[in-house]
Amino acid sequence: MTRFTSKVARLLASLALICGAREVAAQQVDPEDAPEDPARSEPWVEWSLGLRGVTSVAVAEHEGRGSRTAIDFSDSLIYLRPRVPLTVSRELRAGAQFGLTFPDAYEQPGTLFVADAHMFLENRWLFFRLGRGSLKNHIVPTPAFRDDDLIRFAELQNPFSDGESTADHQYGNVADLTIWPTPTLYADLHVENLSNSVLASESLSAFELNSLGVTLGYRQLPSQTTLSVLRLLGVGANAYHVDLPEREWSFDALAGSWLNLLVDPVHTVDWRAQVAYAGGVPGADPTTPTGSFRARSVSTFSSVGYTYRRSLLPTWRGNVGGGYRRYLEQDVDQMSVLANVAYALGQTVDVGLQYQYRQADGTLPRIFGEDQVHSAKLFLVGTFETVVNPLFDDRASILNTESGYLP
Repeated sequence: MTRFTSKVARLLASLALICGAREVAAQQVDPEDAPEDPARSEPWVEWSLGLRGVTSVAVAEHEGRGSRTAIDFSDSLIYLRPRVPLTVSRELRAGAQFGLTFPDAYEQPGTLFVADAHMFLENRWLFFRLGRGSLKNHIVPTPAFRDDDLIRFAELQNPFSDGESTADHQYGNVADLTIWPTPTLYADLHVENLSNSVLASESLSAFELNSLGVTLGYRQLPSQTTLSVLRLLGVGANAYHVDLPEREWSFDALAGSWLNLLVDPVHTVDWRAQVAYAGGVPGADPTTPTGSFRARSVSTFSSVGYTYRRSLLPTWRGNVGGGYRRYLEQDVDQMSVLANVAYALGQTVDVGLQYQYRQADGTLPRIFGEDQVHSAKLFLVGTFETVVNPLFDDRASILNTESGYLP
């Protein structure tokens, strides 16, 4: 009797479960017909995160100080960029960009520096930003291990800098508008606040406009760079309100190009060149750091590079190039040559070696490592990027915000 009762109980329990499941299924509604939950939040924010670790061990021969060996992590950086679509137009989006980096370690090694902190608006034909960011002081990126290796020749000098940091010539408070009438042609208008020491905390709040300029150029689509002879072409001009007795305004102009000498998706040979003229201030003394930034001069850099791509990913890269600057009123000059090679250990990790030689007239100041006659760097670089909830297309990776490492 007990066994019979137990079987009946199990049978009734099974029927109850079946009936309950059918009732729940009958009450379910097709998701397409279900009313929208007003409390449900859509993930309308796109997040981009970029990290770059730049490390090296260098052996350098210094003038009057012999040879020294140093480990350097400057130019390592982290960038964060949220972006959202705007209700006024689905094609218009807004965002913010924040970047922290270690500036080049000549005077203040280990200083954590705010490189970017700006808001921006963009769509497919314009880009506007306002806040702290990189300066528009060059046309062509240099194929050096660190972007400061040729900074005296490849980037326009900040006439207000006190000469203690290369970051003075790379970052500032900016407002600029870039218009893209076609996917490859652009025009940029910018106004900037150039600080005498961008590492000083007060430079974050300063926005006295003392520089303005325009750049016109052509930039090939990233997907077509290995299949086109012309990769980049541009001209630019800038004016600086130096407000000195000798001259109230100072002007400069620059032009640059980046060409593929061998158009091939596997074996690519490229040539880069840029020349700049700085009108300077009459009588500026180039024997001091600030005076060398204000002196009338002509500077240029050029390089030839080779890239081998295995499975269309850069595997081997090598560059040979250099820069030259002549101070016209004093008839003195300085120059540098370098060569480097990098091998991709993985899709985002490179190892390489760079040699550089520097030479300058003895009256010029030894800043930004210019007392290093010969230097050799063994470097290891890791780049990491991720996009959470991708909503938009990009003209460039967030890691290209800084002119960066071996572009």
